[in-house]
Amino acid sequence: VAIDPWGIVRFTSESVRDIFGWEPTELVGRNVKVLLPEPHSTLHDDYLARYRETGETWILNTTREFEAQHKNGHKFWIELSVSRIEVPNQEPLFCGAFRDITERKNAHRIVRESEQRFRAIFDQEFQMVGLLEPSGRVLEINRAAIQLVGASREDVVGRVFWDTPWWTHAPEGPERCRKWVRRAARGEFVREEIEVRSGLGEIHVMDFSLKPVRGEEGRVELLIPEARDITELKRAQDRETSMLKALAALGESASLLAHEIKNPITSIHLALRAVASKLGEDEASAIEDLLDRLRRLEATLRRTLSFAKPLDIDAHEADVLPLLLGPIDQLRPEAESRDIELALEVDHDCCRVRVDEGLVGDLVGNLVR
Repeated sequence: VAIDPWGIVRFTSESVRDIFGWEPTELVGRNVKVLLPEPHSTLHDDYLARYRETGETWILNTTREFEAQHKNGHKFWIELSVSRIEVPNQEPLFCGAFRDITERKNAHRIVRESEQRFRAIFDQEFQMVGLLEPSGRVLEINRAAIQLVGASREDVVGRVFWDTPWWTHAPEGPERCRKWVRRAARGEFVREEIEVRSGLGEIHVMDFSLKPVRGEEGRVELLIPEARDITELKRAQDRETSMLKALAALGESASLLAHEIKNPITSIHLALRAVASKLGEDEASAIEDLLDRLRRLEATLRRTLSFAKPLDIDAHEADVLPLLLGPIDQLRPEAESRDIELALEVDHDCCRVRVDEGLVGDLVGNLVR
């Protein structure tokens, strides 16, 4: 489209019909601003007026991108280059070459939005994630990873992975990382537990992995380093291990103590039984009270021993009736001596159960006692 210094179209190519929807003959004699939406339309008159006054313009021999307006009113993106044409004995003309770049702009927008979504997901990831070339050069790293070591993205991207702050705090760190990168570049999945010093000087335990990503031809094209902070988990495991060791020591001590006490109690129990048969009714009542106290003490010792010893389950299928009848029958003499009647009722349709008969016998006996 060629215009004079006042913006009036003097001639156009036939292609304005395809781009702008105007016939070439329709545009000739009109102000070129009909091709421009606001604010470009108003500003264009100002640009030309300044040029006529000063002879200065900044748009010549440059390329600009901005929105243009179709004859039907819809807007689209164009690329514009303007050159000056000298005409003998006349005012100069300005020739604008327009190119429709709507598809290119849309493609750029889609790519930009995709990158924004990727960055949003990448940076919001709780664990540390990155992208490496098979050579080990860092292509990308997420915010969680660089915040841990107090670095910036510029400090890391472009460097080889083993020269980054995650590895340099320990003398053997860079060489270990280099070996893992080589293994991953050959297609091997690498997973190790590592220690990383944070920007605040704290040691963090990380569950670290290097995952190879293969292309269509099967070659490793990318490596994905990932790390999950398991410091609190390791501390919890250490606390649990310490607690279990303490409980094991307590159980062992309780078992020894219970064995030491049980034998004398048994002897005292038998001696009191023998004495009770030779005493009067009042004295026998006092002895029976002592025997009851000893029985309770024995029960406490049994519970202590059960707690202290490891649980070894030998499970088999069994019918419920004989499973319960054994411990009940063992308790009948003791129950009868206290004028207690024991009754056992089991539904005939009761299913078989898979249990350790000895442990269930102890359980039923303790409950009935």
